[in-house]
Amino acid sequence: EDEIEFLENYLLLEKNRLGNKLSYEINISNELLEDDLMLPPMIIQPFVENSIIHGISNLSSNGKIIINFAIDESYLIIDIIDNGIGRKKAEILKQQRKGKIHSSKAQSIIDLRMHMFSELYKLIFSYDIFDLFDINKSANGTKVILKIPNNLYE
Repeated sequence: EDEIEFLENYLLLEKNRLGNKLSYEINISNELLEDDLMLPPMIIQPFVENSIIHGISNLSSNGKIIINFAIDESYLIIDIIDNGIGRKKAEILKQQRKGKIHSSKAQSIIDLRMHMFSELYKLIFSYDIFDLFDINKSANGTKVILKIPNNLYE
């Protein structure tokens, strides 16, 4: 509940900052409403922030982020889906603005955090990032799938 409340507050602030150019949706599966799962703090927000900064803020139209929470036998599965410009175009824009290839520290921080949680809990925390495309094979956003062990505190 705390993490979802934090995400909603963060997204509302970003929506106000972008002049309502951003909409968002948070979906929680019914199974999760019955469980009381623990989630390490600030594990989702960096991915949402990347979606906004690199994908949605560069759109000429309105952007949307969808965050889905689901669970299976082993993992809490969190999908973060945006309809931004896509990673390839975002990287090109970053290079044009900087005049050189920009090395993002956010990704290395996320990787370090996931590794630290895996070591701390002796469980596997993971994520995958997928580029999304429309029927014309044009970039149409990004999807991140986070897998967090659902038995952290057993």
